[in-house]
Amino acid sequence: MIIEKITKKNSYYIILFDNDIKLKLKEDIIIKYSLLKPKKEIDDEMLEKILYDNEYYIGLDKALKILEKNKTELQIRKALIKEFDINNVDAIINKLYDLKLLDDKKYALDYTDYAMRNNYGRLKIRKNLEERGVSDSYIDFALNEINKRDYMNNFINEVQKYLRSAKDGTRQSVKRRFVSQMNSKGYETDFILLYLEKNPCLLDNIIKDELFLEKDYEKIIKKLEKKNLDKKTKEEKVIRALAQKGYNYNEIRKLLEMRNENDKR
Repeated sequence: MIIEKITKKNSYYIILFDNDIKLKLKEDIIIKYSLLKPKKEIDDEMLEKILYDNEYYIGLDKALKILEKNKTELQIRKALIKEFDINNVDAIINKLYDLKLLDDKKYALDYTDYAMRNNYGRLKIRKNLEERGVSDSYIDFALNEINKRDYMNNFINEVQKYLRSAKDGTRQSVKRRFVSQMNSKGYETDFILLYLEKNPCLLDNIIKDELFLEKDYEKIIKKLEKKNLDKKTKEEKVIRALAQKGYNYNEIRKLLEMRNENDKR
């Protein structure tokens, strides 16, 4: 194959051969293989090398564009492997490290900083970094850099946000929903429970045990009425069912005594 015509277009060169084959090559390839020489002849072996190396430079360009959005090694690999040879992908990754453009440790720190500005908990930060292929050691390093006071302030902001729209419920259901919501934000269960322990009245405004106790009592009694049970057995089942729902034993006894008094009238 002999080069008949070369046309420059942006950062590419369009090479036309005497057999009407046309190639779009990066400028780096033109220089590396001295393709600007007039009527240069290319054999099959050289053509294979040219195409392989051209893919490398195209892949490198793509990787550099992806890095503008601050990506990890795994994210770059996933984007490149769809289009390029695995050996070229490895070479591109190594080049990015040589140029100090790829740094998962820095990415972990930058992402953690972003996550803290959005009130993410440690579990959510860890999960998101793991999904991006960041190593455990870099994740641990980034999480250890989190300021404890800032972390607590973020958590309190999420707590206040939750309480503004939280639904009333029993003590057990309110606590369960609260823990679940804070877990979904990435906060650790032990961290949440310790905060509740130190702030025992935090959920009091949305705990309505008395209201829900009577409703649940009526539901349980209605089910038990279908069974032929003596009064003592029925009462034991009611107490057990309400206790399983998290109601205070003394409050249950108080309700039962009140109901018994009403039945006597």
